[in-house]
Amino acid sequence: MANWNQSLYVLSGYRSGESDFGACLARAPARDQQAVAALVQRVSTAMQHPGATAVLVVTAHSDRQDRQDMSPDQRRQSELDASMQRVVSAGQWLADQLTALVGPPDASATWPRILTIRNAQGAALLINKTPANEAQRAENRRVELQVYASGMPAFALDFETLPN
Repeated sequence: MANWNQSLYVLSGYRSGESDFGACLARAPARDQQAVAALVQRVSTAMQHPGATAVLVVTAHSDRQDRQDMSPDQRRQSELDASMQRVVSAGQWLADQLTALVGPPDASATWPRILTIRNAQGAALLINKTPANEAQRAENRRVELQVYASGMPAFALDFETLPN
């Protein structure tokens, strides 16, 4: 049975309408940027370690859409679209970082050992169900990165969800 090591990071604080993972991360505190860099390094290490496998789960969320000129179906679609744009941006950002570390997928035998799962939640899992201000709305707009690594020694940098 495989021994899976897990890391989790949550990046919240997206502005309304924003989907660019790199831009949101650039505004985050240095400690959060270092945590994401460590997470990327963990995946890179797993990709380069013989017999190792990594699973990267990217889950994006949006805030509730409250526009009165939209139907309930339009609001739900708007929420889903926002989270889809965030999950695509975060996935591409991570792929770019890993390409810089291990080479592009077509030039590397390590890419088949990583599985990326992208999941857009819309506003289904709000942290603040009735946000009172923009700060609480920004907490709802987030991307969660989970890394599961197997077949390599335990990674020294294990961290829990870090606050923004």
